[in-house]
Amino acid sequence: MLISVMYRHGPEESLDITQMNTCGNCGSRVFVSPLAPPWCPVCAETGDIRRRPSDTVLPRVSRPRSIGNSLVNLFSAIGRNTRRQRSQSQSRSAFMTPGQERVSGDLMSMYSFGLAHSMGDLLPSIQSPPKSAEKSSSNCFADGARKVHTKLGNPRVGFKKKAKREEMNIHAPIKLFKTPEDLKKAIEYSHSTGDWSEIFVYYTTTFSSFKDINRAFEIKDRSTDAFKTKCGLELVLVRKCFESLMNLPSDIQKSVLKAAINCLLTDQRNSDVILVRPVALIDLRAYTVMLQNPQFRKPSTFVVYAHLLRQVATLCDDDQKMLADWFSELGEAQFTKVMGIVQQFINVRLFPPRPEDLPPMSKCSWWIPCAVKVLAIFNHANDTMVRDMGQAIVPFTDFYNNSLDHWDLMTDFNQWQSPITSVGFSFCHYPFILSITAKKQLLEGHAEQQMIANARDSIIGSLVNRRAPDINMLFCNISIRRQHLLEDSLREISEKQDSLRKKLRVSFRDEPGLDMGGLAKEWFQLVTRKIFHPDYGMFKYHRGAEVYWFSTAQPDVLQEYHLVGVLMGLAVYNGVILDVRFPLCCFKKLLGPPVVPRVYDITSTPLGIVEASLKDLEQIDPDVARGLKQLLEYNGNVEDDFGLTFQITVEEFGQTKTVELKEDGCDIPVINDNKEEYVALYVDWYINRALERQFKAFYLGFHSVCSSNLLLLLRPEEIELLVCGSPHFDLSELRNVTVYDGFKPSDPTVRHFWDLVLKLPEKHQKRLLGFVTGTDRIPAGGMKEMTFKITKMPKPIPDLGLPIQTVPMAHTCFNQLVLPDYQDRHLLRQKLVIALSNGEGFGLE
Repeated sequence: MLISVMYRHGPEESLDITQMNTCGNCGSRVFVSPLAPPWCPVCAETGDIRRRPSDTVLPRVSRPRSIGNSLVNLFSAIGRNTRRQRSQSQSRSAFMTPGQERVSGDLMSMYSFGLAHSMGDLLPSIQSPPKSAEKSSSNCFADGARKVHTKLGNPRVGFKKKAKREEMNIHAPIKLFKTPEDLKKAIEYSHSTGDWSEIFVYYTTTFSSFKDINRAFEIKDRSTDAFKTKCGLELVLVRKCFESLMNLPSDIQKSVLKAAINCLLTDQRNSDVILVRPVALIDLRAYTVMLQNPQFRKPSTFVVYAHLLRQVATLCDDDQKMLADWFSELGEAQFTKVMGIVQQFINVRLFPPRPEDLPPMSKCSWWIPCAVKVLAIFNHANDTMVRDMGQAIVPFTDFYNNSLDHWDLMTDFNQWQSPITSVGFSFCHYPFILSITAKKQLLEGHAEQQMIANARDSIIGSLVNRRAPDINMLFCNISIRRQHLLEDSLREISEKQDSLRKKLRVSFRDEPGLDMGGLAKEWFQLVTRKIFHPDYGMFKYHRGAEVYWFSTAQPDVLQEYHLVGVLMGLAVYNGVILDVRFPLCCFKKLLGPPVVPRVYDITSTPLGIVEASLKDLEQIDPDVARGLKQLLEYNGNVEDDFGLTFQITVEEFGQTKTVELKEDGCDIPVINDNKEEYVALYVDWYINRALERQFKAFYLGFHSVCSSNLLLLLRPEEIELLVCGSPHFDLSELRNVTVYDGFKPSDPTVRHFWDLVLKLPEKHQKRLLGFVTGTDRIPAGGMKEMTFKITKMPKPIPDLGLPIQTVPMAHTCFNQLVLPDYQDRHLLRQKLVIALSNGEGFGLE
């Protein structure tokens, strides 16, 4: 692309750089300006510059002074001395949105810049501009960016004369290395001899343009055996090139970063000097290579890295999908490294350790959106691998950005779901980046807003009806008899549908306990234990997978299934963890769709229907899934050896019935040509059709409480964590977050307690956790998210020296264990066992 470079000498005066010529040394196409001697940035030599007859003179590109391209502004601002910048007048300049800027030229094709102090000694010092340009006090490029980049650690910025590289022969012949071993040998040779000329020229030339990047890393032999990557790049060579770069002399590192800047300035502009989306594969390959540059880990390079991210983020959808396909070839280690660079960029921009080292947020508000959009390409690559190969490149939790846990996400969510303010960027558009802790905070904040709104509506309603407000109208009050637990729970929930979104408050009749959260936990635990008991017949326990699944023997108890759905919704809404074990596909069905349609026919609208796979069935009934997998892999005569038809026989709770997978299935044999259809129909029947009515009642019960747009942000795995808690159980983590009241961690009683507890079997450890917190489940985010307090119990009869007979007590509302000061280790064990064996029921002190 031919680019015109313009300098302003005054409010009205401008000079055009319009001559395109050829370097006599290397043949590169270069600009020649009347403001400076001829100079070639490729071979870094002032030499014989010949005019190409075919070249044309470019028209001048003018623009308003107040509009500046941010990257070009940067390079021009770097060419000013810091003291001069402070004395000059400051003019306002704003960064334009991605894809909208117009540029005035490629300054780097004429001049290099020096920013050694502010950019971590990464950028080289190269030749100075002509005096006429340096004397100008109103350069249109520098005004906007001067403010930003003089704040980068108060750098000593300025154009310098071209450094004499006596120790490095920059005219060494260019050599491209075909394999990582060749590059390694060359670097080892340079280490031993001290002559870095060959390596310097290699790195400088390789990254001087997108075409050179392709020339250096493109696979040359495209035969069937050699051409193994979709992107056509020697990815191992790319990785080795960047790994070696960080251990090379600083001059080479500077030259690579300088070349990267030149690439970003020159390779993505058309003849009208507008930044456009690339259409060539060489551009996408160059982006794939440049994103792996570890130099961008340093905050001093973030200005350059941001523009690389912007160019990738503004690609069209097809190009981004192609990049995602290529990223899947990087391998887990390199994939994680590149993702880590983007995540670090987001972290430092949101919470900069030294704000003065970065431009103001108002000048670079596009940084975070572009970075998150690039991260979305990596997430798409990961999801595609799960869909196509059945296995992710990295766990989905690796995309979590934990720094966002401390961001004001509630405001972000309210703006996202508002039809008026949802047009801008929001983290909620990219939920993969939000951790389970952040999403849990959003759920709790949104639930609290709804609770307050419902309580306010109740008070207003009572005033309108001329009734005195009552404190009970602020809560969803459920009164239960332990002897009639399930019947009372069904009645209370059915009678109080309008109050389910208020704060839950549970009371057990004839027990004086006050519910500050603990009684509700026990109610959830007792009801789920009752409903999931095998004798009740609603759910079947599969020992192979250790999960419960819906029974097909009782398709008419829809009210009970609705109750289970309401219980799960109330648990999520009130932040309570349930002791239930459903397979992951159950939570997939709960999100199908994630929001209940506003207008639907309960008898005909499919709810909770998902595209099931053999892997989903394996999570429920591994034995059946194993048999179907063997059928698919069988190479013999399926019809003669298996004798199957499209009719199956199932037995549950002593009842046997036959089911046709398709019409007239009993007359259709399973053969080699239709065995895939048989397996697909079997899996669909098992997970969807066999329990359609039961799951619809369950689905509607859950969404009667948790109907929120927040469900659009959740994955099935995250719903499972919110409902069932974390499967990771380690009491040593709980010890690290425990606080003490009356005790010290070094007290003998505390040391004896933890020594005893940590040696207990996991079954008894869970019983202790349930005794203190009301549930033995770990909240989403792990035990580090819990609160646990050990309080010293006052002596009942002080100063008498009598043995303490009191057993430990617990306040489940506050996760508090009240522990007497047992001096004897055996007495502590005895009393703790008594407490854990009788840990049901509530009372008041």
